[in-house]
Amino acid sequence: MACQITITSVNVYGSSGQPVDSVEVKGSATDCTGVVVTINCGGTAKTQSVAVDSTGLWQAVFSDTSGTNCVCDDPNVALRVTATCKADPDCPPATTTLIPIPCESGTDCCPTVSIEVTEGACDAQGRRNVTFRVTTTPATGAGCPDTVFAQLDFGDGMLGAGFVVPPDSVWIETHPYVPGSYTAKVRILAPLGCPDIPVKVGPLVECPPGCPDPDDITVAVDDCDAEAGASFWSSWICRDLDRPPSASTGRTAHLLTRISRSRAGFFGLAGTTICRQGHTRSR
Repeated sequence: MACQITITSVNVYGSSGQPVDSVEVKGSATDCTGVVVTINCGGTAKTQSVAVDSTGLWQAVFSDTSGTNCVCDDPNVALRVTATCKADPDCPPATTTLIPIPCESGTDCCPTVSIEVTEGACDAQGRRNVTFRVTTTPATGAGCPDTVFAQLDFGDGMLGAGFVVPPDSVWIETHPYVPGSYTAKVRILAPLGCPDIPVKVGPLVECPPGCPDPDDITVAVDDCDAEAGASFWSSWICRDLDRPPSASTGRTAHLLTRISRSRAGFFGLAGTTICRQGHTRSR
C-alpha cells in the first residue's frame, strides 16, 4: 500500500482577536512511521516531528506559538498546516488552511488535579520538609490534548522541576520550608488557559532548636582507659556549637563526630553530637 498522510482535525485555542495560545493537529498515516507537522501564519513557522502509533494515528500539540503571527478570528490571517512523512520524501503531503482562524477556549480541556500535602522531618538547616503528591488526569473532551505539562510553585519563591502526564499520573516532590504558612499551587503550563490549583501549606511546626528530628538520639561515652583513651559516638548532627547546658542534665552539645583520646591527645574530629557527662553512657 502506498504512503498516505491525512489531517483529520485542527483545534486552535485562544481568545477572539488575540494571539493564538496553542494548536492541536491530529491525523492518520499509512506506510509511514513518523510525521513532520508544520504550522504557519506568515511569521515564524513551527515544526514538530511525531510518531505514528500502532493504530496509524498521530497527534502534534503546539503550545509555543510565539512569533507565528497567528491571531484568533482575524479575517486577514490564515493558518496553514502541513504534514509530511518523515522517512519518505515521495509521500504526498497533507495540507489544510484555516481563514479566519476559529479559536475556542482551552478551559474545557483543563485536567483534573488533586494535591496531598504531608509534613516531614526537619533538615540540618532547621527547615521543615514537605512532600507534595499531585495526581493529574487529562481531560478527555473532543479536541483536548492527551498530554499535560505542569509545575509546582511552592509559594516561597521557589519552583519545582516540572512534570508531564502521561506516562505517570502521580508526581511526588519534596521541598524544605522555613516554618510558617504558605500557599503553594500547581501551575498548568499546557493546555494553556487553565487556572492554577492552590493548596495551603502550614502553619508548619517549628523545628527543635539546633538539631533535626532524630529517629534515635544516643550519645555513648566509653570509660577512660590509661592506654587506649576514650571514644565518643553519637547518631546525629547538631548545628549549634554553643548551646547552653540543659537545665535538667547539665549536658552541653558540641559539633564533633568521633573523639578518641590517648596519651598523645585528641584526634579524629568530624561532625556529630558529644555531650559532656563524665565517663558514663548517657542519652
